[in-house]
Amino acid sequence: MRALIGFLYKNVSKPILFKFDPELVHDHFIWLGEFFGNIPFVKWCMKRVFPYRSKMLEQDILGVHFDNPIGIAGGFDKDARLTQILPSIGLGYHEVGSITAKPYGGNPKPRLKRFPKTQSIWVNYGLKNKGAEVLGKKLSKMKFDIPIFFNVAKTNCKETADVQVAVEDYCTSVSIFKDMASVFTINISCPNAYGGQPFHAPEDLEQLLSGLDTLSKAEDIK
Repeated sequence: MRALIGFLYKNVSKPILFKFDPELVHDHFIWLGEFFGNIPFVKWCMKRVFPYRSKMLEQDILGVHFDNPIGIAGGFDKDARLTQILPSIGLGYHEVGSITAKPYGGNPKPRLKRFPKTQSIWVNYGLKNKGAEVLGKKLSKMKFDIPIFFNVAKTNCKETADVQVAVEDYCTSVSIFKDMASVFTINISCPNAYGGQPFHAPEDLEQLLSGLDTLSKAEDIK
């Protein structure tokens, strides 16, 4: 079954999908994943088609249990729409975001481009997401079957070019998700955000980390 799926993807699906705009393809597959994630029978079938599970791969790290070390990194599921389907295809963890305190519509298109010859992709979304408040309300009603990482960044706007405002922006997002997250990723490296990357400076990074430490139940932040 695995060999057949690989063959069909490489020789049928991929050549067809590469004829369309990459962001359009991505958005459609995110929609499909979210749709199927709400259908228990589909998830049951997926678990039997993708039985990538083994006791040998299980491990506990800093109190977080992983069924396996394979997961989805931040940037793929920006608005946390795949939390209910990804466990069914055997993934061991899921990193959502980057999520910012305030919503941002993203940079002008095109912002996603393929380079088939080098097997790489150019990404210039600019931290597109619905914002921590909206996503927090949605996710608070859900149950997660695998560890959820929350990738948090500063809102892409003029105001957060000020370091103190940016620190407060991060803290707002972390406060919203602290009871849901297995792990936080503090994203200080997005080159597409307004004001650049201020937290690459050691003194500014120390200010950010100190701000996060002041949150209630700071011990929950890993």
